[in-house]
Amino acid sequence: DCWLPGAYEEDKYSVGISDIEKENWFLVYPNPNNGKFFIENKVGIKSDLEIRIYNPLGAQLYSTVFNNTKSEIDLSTFSNGIYFIEVIGDGIMWREKIVKE
Repeated sequence: DCWLPGAYEEDKYSVGISDIEKENWFLVYPNPNNGKFFIENKVGIKSDLEIRIYNPLGAQLYSTVFNNTKSEIDLSTFSNGIYFIEVIGDGIMWREKIVKE
């Protein structure tokens, strides 16, 4: 799968939910980071969620299943730069830019 940041298809999962509310679904920290960072589930979703990491060209570089309230992601072997994290599952789709320094 491939997607280009800024060229998203319509988000069919979050009809009626404001962008501000969607921003608060997950917390990624620290950001910027050294390749190791945490993602925290702020909305209490208890089912499996898939985490995907993409480069700026839209190529998927990493994928894992996230099924708890907080998980550590290790991209320390990746080059420094901008990446995009996407969380999918349980009727939601959430994206955020992350920076590895």
